[in-house]
Amino acid sequence: MNYAISKFKIKQGLVVIHYSQELNEIKREHISTIHCLPHQDLMEAMDKLKVHLCFITEMVDTYMVPYLKEKTLGTAFQEDEFYEELAFARYDVTGFTLSSDGVVLIGHKTLNTKKVLNMVSPFTLLNEDSDYEYAGFLDAQLEEVLHEVNLLLNGKVGCEQLDLFEQTENAA
Repeated sequence: MNYAISKFKIKQGLVVIHYSQELNEIKREHISTIHCLPHQDLMEAMDKLKVHLCFITEMVDTYMVPYLKEKTLGTAFQEDEFYEELAFARYDVTGFTLSSDGVVLIGHKTLNTKKVLNMVSPFTLLNEDSDYEYAGFLDAQLEEVLHEVNLLLNGKVGCEQLDLFEQTENAA
């Protein structure tokens, strides 16, 4: 079953998803909190969004990324090595909010002092009217994340935490 995701957040191993689903022409809004580690595929898809958080918030500029000296940015988005660049290493995307035509990315930067600088991108259109020139790549990567979130809602998790103690049946 596919869900219309409107908000997604990962915090300390906890996943919170705001979504809607339509059954028998009735639209229902839901909020799910999932107490399992997300699957590695979802984490890798989320990790690719940090490049966009850096570019949209202008924390990293293209001249700061050595990988782009040999490649164009359009081809770099297609290669996994690009996302491992040192310029992006201290950034993480922890969530996003979607609307019908755009997105807000939420994340943070870990400073040299080990403190965390929270970041929220400005609302970014995901169509041809966007002022973000890589909106098409952002949209494609969001689709990959949304696919993984739908799989998460259908049960694809990294591993489930087991109970600390075995459950014993009470003798009557």
